[in-house]
Amino acid sequence: MCGRQNPDEPCRGSRVPALTGHIDAPVRIAGEADAEHVYLTVADHGSGIDPAFLATLFEPFTQADGRTGRETGLGLGLHIVRGLVEAMHGTIEARSRLGQGSEFIVRLRRATS
Repeated sequence: MCGRQNPDEPCRGSRVPALTGHIDAPVRIAGEADAEHVYLTVADHGSGIDPAFLATLFEPFTQADGRTGRETGLGLGLHIVRGLVEAMHGTIEARSRLGQGSEFIVRLRRATS
């Protein structure tokens, strides 16, 4: 799988078992940590997310207007992800620029021994 043998190799949708559908842009998955937190970043260089839609991205039953060609689903995926992250006392943040792609950053407390 991408990332294990070569962390600089981008993952593509067909190679990441958790992703379904068709993803045309490579997906970069990276992890890092500091003394208190671990961070997981998932980024692409796709079409990006409209800034007006970005504010409601994690709300249930919310979907983009379909201009990206992806019109399936219920609009629950990111809402569920946010709930799981918050259940672990973490945060998730989305950043995006139209025409340049999107980045999702999950921050979790580091486990204590």
